[in-house]
Amino acid sequence: MGTVDDMFASTYNQGLPTNQDELFILYDQWADFYDQDFKRFGYKGPHVAASILADYVPDKNSRILDFCSGTGMVGEQLKMHQFINIDAIDMSPNSLKVSEEKQVYKTLICSEIGSDPLDIKCGRPSASFFTCLP
Repeated sequence: MGTVDDMFASTYNQGLPTNQDELFILYDQWADFYDQDFKRFGYKGPHVAASILADYVPDKNSRILDFCSGTGMVGEQLKMHQFINIDAIDMSPNSLKVSEEKQVYKTLICSEIGSDPLDIKCGRPSASFFTCLP
């Protein structure tokens, strides 16, 4: 198993992104292969993160906001834990398209975190979830 740095380098042969624009382009281009690449490297983050949240949030109707949701791997795991009110926010439109196909999120928000106030009309989430790569 390689490291996340190795995965970025082997996927794009250019190393890690050096600024926000490069990061945006990387994730948007990577969306169609992101899940399979992480599975190949044995990434267990979504499973571990969802299990921890399930231990601390017993109400499966709780509203959860998945920050940096990417392609929805955490959302899939949350759904396996019987959560049903999950919203997603990510900066990559292509990642959100992949997420939409998985049908685990109620709302998909395409936005860079911190750039603008979030347009969430249904009130405050019960839990906010942030599982992003370093």
